Amino acid sequence: MGRSLVAVWVLVCGACWAQGGAAQDPLKVTREEVRARLERLPATHPRLFINRADAFKSIASESGTPSVAGVIRDWIIREADAVLPQKPTVRKQEGFRMQGQSQVQKRVGLLATAYLFTGKAAYVERAKEEMLAAAAFSDWNPKHFLDTATMTLGLALGYDWLYDALDPDTRATVAGAIRDQGLKQALARKYFWTEGNNNWTQVCWSGMVAGALAIHDQEPELALSIIHKAVTSVPYSIRPYAPKGSYPEGPGYWSYGTTYYVIMLDLLTQALGTDFGLYDLPGFPQTGEYINLVTGPSGRFYNYADGGDGRSHLLALWWLARRSGRFDWLTREVADLREALRLNNPDKTGLRQIALPALLLLWAREIDEHQLTSRMPLHWSSGGHVPLVVLRTAWADPNAGYLATKGGPASQNHGHMDAGSFIYEADGVRWAVDLGAQRYYSIEKLGMSLWNSKQDSDRWKVFRLNSASHNLITIDGQPHVVGGSGSVAHFSDNPERPHAVLDLSPVYAGQAERVWRACALLPSRTGVIQDRLKGVRAGAAVRWAMVTQATGCQTVGQDMVLTHSGKSLTVRVVHPAEVRWRVIDLAEPPNPWDVANPGARMIAFEVTAPQDGRVETRVVLLPGGTAPVEEVPDLITLSGL
Repeated sequence: MGRSLVAVWVLVCGACWAQGGAAQDPLKVTREEVRARLERLPATHPRLFINRADAFKSIASESGTPSVAGVIRDWIIREADAVLPQKPTVRKQEGFRMQGQSQVQKRVGLLATAYLFTGKAAYVERAKEEMLAAAAFSDWNPKHFLDTATMTLGLALGYDWLYDALDPDTRATVAGAIRDQGLKQALARKYFWTEGNNNWTQVCWSGMVAGALAIHDQEPELALSIIHKAVTSVPYSIRPYAPKGSYPEGPGYWSYGTTYYVIMLDLLTQALGTDFGLYDLPGFPQTGEYINLVTGPSGRFYNYADGGDGRSHLLALWWLARRSGRFDWLTREVADLREALRLNNPDKTGLRQIALPALLLLWAREIDEHQLTSRMPLHWSSGGHVPLVVLRTAWADPNAGYLATKGGPASQNHGHMDAGSFIYEADGVRWAVDLGAQRYYSIEKLGMSLWNSKQDSDRWKVFRLNSASHNLITIDGQPHVVGGSGSVAHFSDNPERPHAVLDLSPVYAGQAERVWRACALLPSRTGVIQDRLKGVRAGAAVRWAMVTQATGCQTVGQDMVLTHSGKSLTVRVVHPAEVRWRVIDLAEPPNPWDVANPGARMIAFEVTAPQDGRVETRVVLLPGGTAPVEEVPDLITLSGL
């Protein structure tokens, strides 16, 4: 790419990238420190993300030039034009979630950005209608505070960016709604998310900080209370990122929570000149590497926990890459934008998923081609509460081999019974898949207790969430022990035999005395899955299973040959000496509350535990054209376990 996109990555706002001085412990930031910063906040608007109303003028002047910035600008204006004839969003409820809050945020952001690009009054008038309609809602659903936070951020952005173009009555009404429906609700009581360790804390405090900065002039003490509380509370949500930036709730929720967190950091830095040390919390500076590591060569997420495997455009990654100087994290993002430029249509790329596309323009910088060369490891172990292991044969090859597995407990936020499960890719095909999450409301509307993670909870009756649907060993069809946690007992990044051994014994407590699973990815792209169990009840049925979306599944002796899109994978059982493969169609849901899994099948075989209670399986995954491995290593013994 090099200089071919020289006009693309130019920062268009006038504010510099303030570092805010030395990092400090955010939990110890005093109220007076925050007050001192707020007292220096200019009385003028805009102050959220940008500090000049003409911040977008340099992009607007590029009309007709073949730049990604120009394509995105034109796309934003087209999207805003499409909003003009539509009626304002109305308040709707689905279960305990309010509907339309994200639509309000996106519409207001599009209209405000289009106005700053063009100066056309029609965008102001339509944004005014949207904001006044939202301000008139009976409430912003503080029982599900994500709704409140999203609404607050959307109206704060419109209020701030359009401040000089709005009439005084509209400003007063919108500011009053931000105050009463948003900020005051955050301080009304201590919520579970106030000092939580999950994405709620990030999203909710981000929305509140936006609202507080927007109306600081009218409500200085309220704004002070909100920002001080946010700065001293949100660090609890960053503790799970330690030590290497991985995210226990999975990449889907990483994208959600981390995006709002960096929005909060940018709001604070641009308006107050500091993020109060929030960026430097342990693990967070490395998290841009994590999200790349859990993306396979196919471009799909390793979708453990609740969430899908489709990787949308990662807005947060642009902020993180620039803040850390790690532009190699942006390789896929740049490819997405190149495609937008080629098609002259961001609708055909992941950009449509961005709620606030103007931020992509504001957070972008010029980059050189050499900065995209990957500096990331091929083989990685995350550590942390939910340990991950990722193995790949190359970064730049779309046909590379990729194998990922995890430990941790099912009781983790958004967790599944998936400790020891794995995914595998080769030749651009994800052969071993995770079915992912089921839409929450489809379960909640039946009165099932989805958010109770106790052993006998309804949550574990849902097929996609329990151990029966994952690429695991199961014993007599019993579920995982929810309180048990899988750990990485050994990890090696030796390029000749990168592998890991997971101790899953606590997950199978009461079913076996010891359970180890080893996973390796050889340079040939061959995957190896080895299981060793001790203390299994004699006669117990031990099932090895792998879910696939291959279009063809054919048994050939000890092999299961999978085919998909003209590619093939041989799943070969090395031990035991003889097995009987089964192919189980997963398309039809097993229970009335489960959703269908079109195109999904499970390949499986069973081993009957002998009298000594010892069971061992060793399976290799051979991509088409790969020479068979003459000797499959005993990874567990080699690891000294």
